[in-house]
Amino acid sequence: GVVEAVLCAHPGVAAAAVVVRDDRGDRLLVAYVVAPGAAPSRADLRARVAGRLPEYMVPTHFVAVHTLPLTPNGKVDRRALLGAAFAPAPADADLTGMQHAHPHREELTPVQERLAEIFADVLGVDEVGVDDDFFDLGGHSLRAMRVNAWVHDAFGVELTARSLFDARTVRELAVEVERLAAPGEDDILAQLAMLEEMTEDEARRLLAEVGG
Repeated sequence: GVVEAVLCAHPGVAAAAVVVRDDRGDRLLVAYVVAPGAAPSRADLRARVAGRLPEYMVPTHFVAVHTLPLTPNGKVDRRALLGAAFAPAPADADLTGMQHAHPHREELTPVQERLAEIFADVLGVDEVGVDDDFFDLGGHSLRAMRVNAWVHDAFGVELTARSLFDARTVRELAVEVERLAAPGEDDILAQLAMLEEMTEDEARRLLAEVGG
């Protein structure tokens, strides 16, 4: 009800209903919005809710409908909204009904390529572009935790709970992963100290082994 009130306060929204749907074991908030004129963008509505309510109360999907189904008593028929006829599209990116823009085809770095695969697997979509917003594609807190776990397995780095909220795209998150994966100053100093203690022959042998 709180989320519905925030959405209905938008000048372009005539009515809204928010339900909890099950998606492959995840419980997701889905907002159904009636907009008589030009439908507000999904990003606009998401930002509006995110600016007023905690992140866990921001709907994962926003679906435009002509009218909300009603019970014989004139109340919103939430059971009907949970039916297959009202299921959001897998890539429900825009209230206009347009599917998400095709991911960018620029050449990705190895880190970006692996992160794009992780995003796609966690979100259940075919492809993710380097600048696609994780949360605009259906991401939420639980899925962000899964991304963190997969990133740890893939790169051996520990992301914080806030990492994906601050770096929402593959491009942004790749910068953070590369920063965390880079050797720290203490590591570099330790390696230099080790080299200083080696004889010239030992250092040459080590360099030869590193070089293959």
